[in-house]
Amino acid sequence: AMDFYQTSLRDPAFYQLYNRIVEYIVEFKQYLKPYTQDKLYFDGVKITDVKVDKLTTFFENFEFDASNSVYFSKEEIKNNHVHDVKVRQPRLNHSPFNVNIEVDSNVASDAVVKIFLAPKYDDNGIPLTLEDNWMKFFELDWFTTKLTAGQNKIIRNSNEFVIFKEDSV
Repeated sequence: AMDFYQTSLRDPAFYQLYNRIVEYIVEFKQYLKPYTQDKLYFDGVKITDVKVDKLTTFFENFEFDASNSVYFSKEEIKNNHVHDVKVRQPRLNHSPFNVNIEVDSNVASDAVVKIFLAPKYDDNGIPLTLEDNWMKFFELDWFTTKLTAGQNKIIRNSNEFVIFKEDSV
């Protein structure tokens, strides 16, 4: 079950293993020098506004062919008693949405844009700080874009995200 993302994402052991791997990486990174302001700061570029369309999630039935997973005896095959086996499964999906980013730039330059998903509030409705919550950030997308001098409007649709993939199974 751990070999395929389609099944591993439903296995609690996967998340325990994944959590352990992340803990090892965090321990290793404690030995590295922290990033400096010079490394992180994009001189002359400022994000002025970010708007995200409402994220709407829903369950929908997904049907796939599982005929290869069914054993048919030689006699069933010989007598042509082989039939297609379809499986229907509810899956969580979402409506497409846009991320609108406005950027003021003093320079024309290539830029890498990263979009993260993270909780804004804890379970009691109290706002979370970046310092206390950085491990709960999930990178949804990254892409390159060309900035022109002046104001730039970047619109990224969720169907363009690098992690977006149509269901294969």
